[in-house]
Amino acid sequence: MTFRLTVDPDPRDRAVGGFAIRIVCFGSAAEASGVEPGRRVQIAGALTERRWRRPGGTYEQRFEVLARTLRVL
Repeated sequence: MTFRLTVDPDPRDRAVGGFAIRIVCFGSAAEASGVEPGRRVQIAGALTERRWRRPGGTYEQRFEVLARTLRVL
């Protein structure tokens, strides 16, 4: 199961911009149901960086959280 965690920018602090990070769940973490937009979840896992080379020679990268556990709050 994969989904995107979106963090909205803080309108009171211009230094805190919005961003999104991909969450990747395997095994028992992927069995969690009821995850829908706006639901609060608690995730324990590891942050990892993925890099790859696209056809044409350009490089791409993204950060992902590899979730060990996911709990719907």
